[in-house]
Amino acid sequence: MKLEDYYHEYDPLRKGSVNASDFQKALKKAFRDLLTDGQVEEIQRNYVVEGSGDCCNWPKFLHDAETGTIYAHGVLNNNI
Repeated sequence: MKLEDYYHEYDPLRKGSVNASDFQKALKKAFRDLLTDGQVEEIQRNYVVEGSGDCCNWPKFLHDAETGTIYAHGVLNNNI
């Protein structure tokens, strides 16, 4: 399964955002034991859509993860 498929499960209309809880669920499903709960929360905090309350921009996360810019933005260190 591709990473985006995990998010499509929670964003069937492909709006590009999911609530924070679903964002975390998709991350945990996709990365299973590779990310700690703290890392999942750190990632989620960095992709909250401004002014939305608790919606997260999963396409931006996907882009940053695929291009490696997730590290350049200081979201995670390279140890995962």
